Amino acid sequence: MAPTTRNAQPRRTRDLLLPHQSGNADAQPEADGKKPAPFARVWSPEDDVRILEGLAAHTAQHGTPPGRSQLRDALAGRALDKAEFTVTDIYEKVRRLKTRYLNQRSTGGVAPGGDEARKYQLSTVIWGKEIAPRLAQPKVAKKESSTSAISVLGTHVRRGFEEMQCLYPNLAAAVERIASGKNCDVMGAVLKRALQFIDDEEAAELDAKVKKQRVLEAKMRMNRTTVRNEVIGALIKSTD
Repeated sequence: MAPTTRNAQPRRTRDLLLPHQSGNADAQPEADGKKPAPFARVWSPEDDVRILEGLAAHTAQHGTPPGRSQLRDALAGRALDKAEFTVTDIYEKVRRLKTRYLNQRSTGGVAPGGDEARKYQLSTVIWGKEIAPRLAQPKVAKKESSTSAISVLGTHVRRGFEEMQCLYPNLAAAVERIASGKNCDVMGAVLKRALQFIDDEEAAELDAKVKKQRVLEAKMRMNRTTVRNEVIGALIKSTD
């Protein structure tokens, strides 16, 4: 009979032991040379804003959002908290931001003020012209189809801000007021650039709305002045 050692264990008991409980050094986790996976930083809320700012600046400059291969260049110098990422990582992140914006727009937008409102404004600069998917329309004649496509796309020729002030003075003035607001340096520059690519039909509609609003505000000021003069006149008469 072969001699037994003090550390020997019955075969059945040894097979039931976990690797770190057995005396076999080859079964130790440290022996396989593997290290724990490094900590993967997630995208921070500040990263969301910085990413959207980069995309909005690119869109304002080039007229369209950056493509997949342009994302890294569009975000260069933005000092993201998640400093290391692949093209797939940032592409998926942008896709989720776009999906969230389209969902918010379909429900009427977000409440004004705060980070969510800022992200929504920046997203509008980037994807605001995109139309939500609709049911397929009946086919029409080729000539009518091409005409319809032209009317939908409109004119997207870049024009200087001075030219836009001449063509759509009320809209340009509204953009100027927004750009001169507090903490609107980046947003103001983005909006001024975006105005240079706006569709003519949409610009004319917005210009008319701004003009109508300004007329209403002028009437309200006149009414307040009239009431003020009446109050002053009545008080003066009462002292006679």
